[in-house]
Amino acid sequence: MATATRPTISIRGSHGTLRVDVATGVIVDAEHAPDPEPGYRDIVLCDPVSLAREYAAGFIETDILAIGYWLADGTFAEPLTMRQQDDGQGGMWFDDWVEMAYLPAPAIAA
Repeated sequence: MATATRPTISIRGSHGTLRVDVATGVIVDAEHAPDPEPGYRDIVLCDPVSLAREYAAGFIETDILAIGYWLADGTFAEPLTMRQQDDGQGGMWFDDWVEMAYLPAPAIAA
């Protein structure tokens, strides 16, 4: 009998890539950049709420800045969002990562 695979999402950034279980926030695989900084090695758990939001939006890969996470020392890094600016001509452009209050994430099917 085949076992069901739990959904994961890849989180990328300048210090490497993490593959994370969407429902629990547990890191299931990591590729760290070869630099002297701790980078993502100090991340112990990712925020399931921000993971579920990205996954429900159809993302299987996202930027580390869009995901909340806990560091080994207990510090929580809040998720950020890209600020959208009206270009005055009926279009939008994306500016910079900013803090944003989020609504609760939708539930995902396991």
